[in-house]
Amino acid sequence: MSDLKKDVERKKKEVIEKLKNGAFIAKAQPPSSSHGLFWQHLLRIKCSSDQYQPFVQCGLCNDILSYSISNGTSTISYHVKNCLEKSNQLKNNNTLDKYLNKSNEVSVSPDDKRSITIACAKFCALDMRSFNIVKGPGFTNLCQSLINLGYQYGVAKLGAPTSTLLLPDPTNISRTISRISNDYRNKLKDIMMVDLKAVRLIGISSDYWKNSGTNLLLERNEAHYLQDINRKLVKDVEKFLSLFKVASEQLSADTSPTLHLVVPWFWKLKASCIPNQDDSLLLNQFKNAVSNMLDDKVHLTSLHYIATCLYPATKKLQTLEDSYRNEIYADIRKIIVTLGIREENSSLSSKTNSKTTNKRLKKKKNNFIKENDVMVEFAGDPEDDSDDDSDELERYLKTKLSFTKDDTIIQWWNKHSLLFPELALLAKSLLGIPASSATSERIFSASGRILEKRRQSLNPDVVHDMLMMRNFRDI
Repeated sequence: MSDLKKDVERKKKEVIEKLKNGAFIAKAQPPSSSHGLFWQHLLRIKCSSDQYQPFVQCGLCNDILSYSISNGTSTISYHVKNCLEKSNQLKNNNTLDKYLNKSNEVSVSPDDKRSITIACAKFCALDMRSFNIVKGPGFTNLCQSLINLGYQYGVAKLGAPTSTLLLPDPTNISRTISRISNDYRNKLKDIMMVDLKAVRLIGISSDYWKNSGTNLLLERNEAHYLQDINRKLVKDVEKFLSLFKVASEQLSADTSPTLHLVVPWFWKLKASCIPNQDDSLLLNQFKNAVSNMLDDKVHLTSLHYIATCLYPATKKLQTLEDSYRNEIYADIRKIIVTLGIREENSSLSSKTNSKTTNKRLKKKKNNFIKENDVMVEFAGDPEDDSDDDSDELERYLKTKLSFTKDDTIIQWWNKHSLLFPELALLAKSLLGIPASSATSERIFSASGRILEKRRQSLNPDVVHDMLMMRNFRDI
């Protein structure tokens, strides 16, 4: 063997060793000056400084081949051709290599392990899992199966890494969760600092821990009420309460405004409590009890009616008596002054050519009732609209405005903020107030799933960090 060939073979061994320890990487990126199809089976060798080496790796047989642009590609293209022919001949034949483990295992870089640690931290926080799950046999078996599958269809055949080599220690997950949650807090602070410069009204919803009763009927000695129950009555009650289920879902939404829905839904639920001629005596009594409970539990304030007025379809509050409607309009003007909201462009007068066609809400099944349907029903019969040059509220009430089903109320006010600057700012301030404490209750429920009976030694800061990551994961 000539000295030149000996030198090439020595360098090949050095390349293989550096591929094992991660100093070199094999990357599927053909040179820009060559466009042969054989390059899809070849990997170019790069060092840590992103400089390509004069070697390539065959993705079919894993051999290291000498290559340089100046010497051409005839040798490596011929090698790929031979490998493809051998591969086709052995396609249906099992070889000994199939039953042997690869001796060369791929090296995992610290950056790759760090990304896996972050992924495990997010998995534990978002799915509320124990940190020790990453060492559990079921989880490691799942990871190993995914690694093997990726290796089977991958191109770098250096031996699949084991899941134990990749998965982090549980203590690293705890520290990573703390770091990620702090990043989320800083992002949230930056967002809030921008928003709070314009928003003058903030609503805070809170909740507290309490133990829920179990086996309630047994504890109250009321289980006998389930005997000989009237099935028709149960179906009638279920149909009656299905409307309340839809109302509860819409009023407890987490990611969209809900305050403007309170008044329309209250009126709709109260109307559903009016007895029908074919209702049984028990159902009438039940409806009457529910109606009284609505009066007792739901306390409508001026803010609820103002929020409803800020929804374009219900801006005229036609369901209310004239005197009370005028009081709400007066309250809107007062709150604008109280919050210090100033009109940004007093000379602005704009007319919109779009027309709103209000239709009476057709009778629908409760499960198909949409938010806009409830608002339009509450709006009542339409009246003729006309533009006016008086104050902003008067212009808003008299201007013909369109509100499509594709619009959200916040998007609508963003689009009309130049036309109604004061009311737009009021809408952004007021509609951020949730209609219920459902969101905070869900967070408390999530913390209850984290602090299970067999997991009571978690540091409170860790629980706080996990909830922060889970609830602001899309920030």
